Amino acid sequence: MSESTPKDGADAEVSINKKLQDLQELLEVSKAMSLEKDFDRLIDLIVDAANRVMEAERSSLYIYDQKNNELWTKIAHATERFRIKVGKGIAGKVAYCQQLLNIENADTDPRHFKGIDQKSGFHTKTILCGPLINHEGKLIGVLQLLNKKTPPHYFTKYDEELLQAFSSHIAVTLDQAQLVQEHIAKLKLEHDMSLAREIQQGLLPKETPNLQGFDIYGWSQPCDETGGDYFDYVPMDGGKLGLVIADVTGHGIGPALLMAGARAFTRATAALGGTVDQLLFLVNNLLAQDLAGGRFVTLFWGALDAGTRTFEYSSAGHGHAFIYRRDTEKLEELDSTAPPLGIIPDLQFPMGGRYELKQGDVILLTTDGLEEAMNPSNEEYGRARLRQTLTKHAGKTAAGMAESIHNDVVHFMAGAQQRDDLTMVVVKSVT
Repeated sequence: MSESTPKDGADAEVSINKKLQDLQELLEVSKAMSLEKDFDRLIDLIVDAANRVMEAERSSLYIYDQKNNELWTKIAHATERFRIKVGKGIAGKVAYCQQLLNIENADTDPRHFKGIDQKSGFHTKTILCGPLINHEGKLIGVLQLLNKKTPPHYFTKYDEELLQAFSSHIAVTLDQAQLVQEHIAKLKLEHDMSLAREIQQGLLPKETPNLQGFDIYGWSQPCDETGGDYFDYVPMDGGKLGLVIADVTGHGIGPALLMAGARAFTRATAALGGTVDQLLFLVNNLLAQDLAGGRFVTLFWGALDAGTRTFEYSSAGHGHAFIYRRDTEKLEELDSTAPPLGIIPDLQFPMGGRYELKQGDVILLTTDGLEEAMNPSNEEYGRARLRQTLTKHAGKTAAGMAESIHNDVVHFMAGAQQRDDLTMVVVKSVT
């Protein structure tokens, strides 16, 4: 119902031929709308049709954004796009009350936002504004008509009825078009995420290094399509093999991009030559220039020397590494030696020690996803279980140990959702 009361005498002058003509026009417009699948073109079609059918100088179609409780619009021809809160202005009031408003004099109505007129040079005189509600009673948007072009030059009761009939068709069509658009966007996102996962998985080592005297195996499983974990094998000076495992804060596309950057930096600096602590110094400075907003990278970099059968490392905030000694069946934890990468520039990364490796000794590098895996009772897998599982299966091959650890974690989770990326590198001294 309208809030103001335009003169109703003009309604008596609406002929049967005019009503039949309008009905035919509505049917043709509804058919055209049902055939248009592109959402932006559909909006333009509705605005053009509204001007023609309702004999208005301009029309504005507002789409309801339920998440933000706002209306957004391209605005009818020649003005800029903008957003308004539900309850503000004429369109916002209609969206809030879900009732039609018919205003004969916009100049005197305080709810009319005159800024658009001032920018465009258009003078709004009369307004007819109605909600777009689908068959389920859901608000889809608002259609606003400006300035009746034909006599009596204001919107009558007949115009209100015509708008209500027109609006029901618009609401259903827009609702269906939005569902189609959301489905298409979802399919595109799924395709893009699948492609991103494929690219990221391609950055992980494709082959296990053939290093005399050592059995090596690496594995990673992101919790989303993409992840923030990675591992790598990096050739170093003196024929040493660099073993890198890292974890970027968070998971998803953002951390995946940072992971790719960290991988590129470690490989590039390794090519320059130097010890692990020197290389981490360079990587940290490169990341510190790029990371912001609390982002950081924990990274463990070990150097395995097959000639001397020794292992040394430095760890930037990454405390998830162990050495298992076959002779004593004891585990040594390789603690972090410095803060994570990307936080403090020009930081030093001390070495954590140098270890001689005997036959049967095992190095296990992991990310925190293994220890922090949770079961349905919100219990963590924990470091103690990880130590026990490694000790139990230390007689197996590197791949066999990795598989046993993963299976034990999955068994512990008992169907609970994986909440973080799972990554590990296993190195076994075999001679």
